[in-house]
Formats: sequence, C-alpha cells, structure tokens
Amino acid sequence: MASRYPSRTVLEIHGSVRVSVATPVYPSDVNEEEWALLAPLIPPAKPKGRPRSVEMRRLVNGLFYILRSGCAWRYLPREYGPWQTV
Repeated sequence: MASRYPSRTVLEIHGSVRVSVATPVYPSDVNEEEWALLAPLIPPAKPKGRPRSVEMRRLVNGLFYILRSGCAWRYLPREYGPWQTV
C-alpha cells in the first residue's frame, strides 16, 4: 500500500527552493480532494493588481502547517514560501 505522504522532491533552482505542489510534503498539506474543495473559495487575483508571486496552494499548506505544528512564523519551512507572505 502506498503512503499518503511520499518522500518530497526538492529542486534547487538559482538558490531558491522549489517543491512539487502535487506531492504532499508534510501531513498537514492538503491532498487533491481537499484542494478541490478549497480552491473555489479563494478569490482570484485582481486583474489590475500585482501578480501573485506565490501559488495559493503553497500558502494554504503553510497556514495549515503553522496551525498544526504550532511553530513560530519564522520557523516556517521554505517549501511554503517566505513567512512574511504566508
């Protein structure tokens, strides 16, 4: 039986850490079914506004990580983006 939480794939690109969004990294990350329920609730980017620099799924996963682990914002793993953004 395959694990729900496969090992993560981290790609080092120009000094910034990139992770495949489809693969859950931590147990608090949302899976495809959960994301299908949450994605419609997130408002789209404003047409005349600044383009989003971080994927919304990464932000949601970061929020759930903070809520689940209880860690300080500054200790948020890099996979979720800058702690100031999340």
